[in-house]
Amino acid sequence: MYKSYYGKILRINLTDQKISTESLSNELIENYVGGMGFGVKILFDEIDPRIDPLGVENKVIFSVGPITATRAPMFAQTCVVTKSPLTNTILNSYAGGTLGYYFRKSGYDAIIIEGKSEKPVFISIFDDEVDIRAAEDIWGKGSQESQKIIKKKLEGLKVQTAVIGQAGENLVRLASIVTESRTFGRGGAGAVLGSKLLKGIAIGGTQSIELYDEESFNKYCNEAFELIKKEISNPQTLLAGFSNIGTMVGIDLLNQMGAMASRNHQTGVWHGINEVNSTTFKEKYHVSHTACFGCPVHCGKKNRVKTGKYAGLIQEGPEYESIYALGTECDIRDPEALIVADFLCDDFGLDTLTTGVLIAYTMEAYERGFITKDQLDGLDLRFGNHEAELEMIRKIAFRDGVGNILADGILNAIKHFGEETRSFAMHVKGLTFAAWMPRVLKGMALAFATANRGACHKRAIIGMEVMGIVDPQATKGKGKLIKEIQDKVNAIFTLIGCRFSEFVYPVDLYVNLLNSATGLNYTNEKFMKLGERIWNLERVFNVINGFTRKDDTLPERCFEPLPEGPSKGYKLTREEFNEMLDEYYAERGWSKEGVPTRERLKELGITYAYDKMKKFTSG
Repeated sequence: MYKSYYGKILRINLTDQKISTESLSNELIENYVGGMGFGVKILFDEIDPRIDPLGVENKVIFSVGPITATRAPMFAQTCVVTKSPLTNTILNSYAGGTLGYYFRKSGYDAIIIEGKSEKPVFISIFDDEVDIRAAEDIWGKGSQESQKIIKKKLEGLKVQTAVIGQAGENLVRLASIVTESRTFGRGGAGAVLGSKLLKGIAIGGTQSIELYDEESFNKYCNEAFELIKKEISNPQTLLAGFSNIGTMVGIDLLNQMGAMASRNHQTGVWHGINEVNSTTFKEKYHVSHTACFGCPVHCGKKNRVKTGKYAGLIQEGPEYESIYALGTECDIRDPEALIVADFLCDDFGLDTLTTGVLIAYTMEAYERGFITKDQLDGLDLRFGNHEAELEMIRKIAFRDGVGNILADGILNAIKHFGEETRSFAMHVKGLTFAAWMPRVLKGMALAFATANRGACHKRAIIGMEVMGIVDPQATKGKGKLIKEIQDKVNAIFTLIGCRFSEFVYPVDLYVNLLNSATGLNYTNEKFMKLGERIWNLERVFNVINGFTRKDDTLPERCFEPLPEGPSKGYKLTREEFNEMLDEYYAERGWSKEGVPTRERLKELGITYAYDKMKKFTSG
């Protein structure tokens, strides 16, 4: 067994209440390393990809990486892999904070949760003591209160929790899993837990990690700290901005580019820039900095509401992506309303990105007359109406009235609000856009379209295009570049490295940390191939579910010219997009329809995935 692993996978079957421990094989370690690698491989092997995501057959895999909870900075996250009830694709989602640290202390490398309980339960894990406990008294409560209750039930044990709120209980397909105030946000993993009547998990322990070459590992950790220190000391860098101000530092920069998506992506100019900008929260509402385990960047910021019904509320956030979704997309210019909206989403257990963009789409449909006020239960859901936004968040979480339509996602909303609304429904594969405009950042067009979980910003060209390292309006060569970024980030997510680490760490630092921690013998090339192997497994999973080139596309709005500001007239042409997509498929070694070939899967050592794909798709 390699070092920095415990060699144990915990399996919990909620149907028959069976708890078992399985050995972690060297083969799994060598080919998938950890984190999302373990999750994707296990899910791919153990379920029929065509199952109902909210059915008993779906599984949820929690996992960490071999560097999690070590001295290495920016490796604090935990990964969840399941089949998404929102998109019907394979899903991987991440949360920071301290959950990863407590997970590693438990002595397990991954946890597989399967089956369905007969009544609400939560799972407690502390070393070898694993219990399925009654949770009827917690069911119906928000994520913040639920975590407090669970920790009180386990008083005396140092644990961290990951729970669902009411949205997950109500099988809202955009429900998140919440740990502290960090979330596994995208794709609806919270609804999968809800379908299993699982309120959440509590995890901790007393185990310690044994490193392969501690001296070398510490040397590489020191290199990492020095790189971060140097980056933060330069106020012009993104990491410095994240450390000082928070992730919202990008608002002014994107607005100056005409790329601050606003009013459901109708424009790239944020007309509320005077009310909500990069420094608004730091100057008026800031309470303190927060950080994930062992991270010197402390990009998290706590803010306090000063007036109104929620006066005194302290919330970690909103982050940049949440400000975009709940703020600029909905034209909400009241900073305190955004803090409250962010809190409600976290407490109910809703993904802020999906919720905000879904509401923005509904606002536009209402203003343009596709739906009436009566259809919105009397809500005057116009752009800028923050009171209506807050009420709609509640409606979605509790499936109340029109909220029941939105709770099943944007594709369901199109069915109810009319096919005419499809052109401005900002999504890919049912996952709504993150805060980036394909008409201005054309590499993002390809990144969104080809992402395995939908319009994902995690494996994208954002920094390079925003900072001008590459021409954001260029399309030639973007297919190769996006493919490389996707493979690289997938590999990093086996460790599980924070996405921001990629801004400062070269590939060989990840490899050196991995090898010195575990005794593995990875090279830079092999590390990139690791990411590509996982990417292709995900793609095969999706192909079995019917996803091909037709789904690697963008809404019509992305092909229309922007109306104002620095980006006035910018648009993506169909020809540009199809050329990028052709180049991307060629770089991946896939067919023109975006289907992985046997030859490429054989090169990656996963020929069996091709056989599984042919079995399910033939005839």
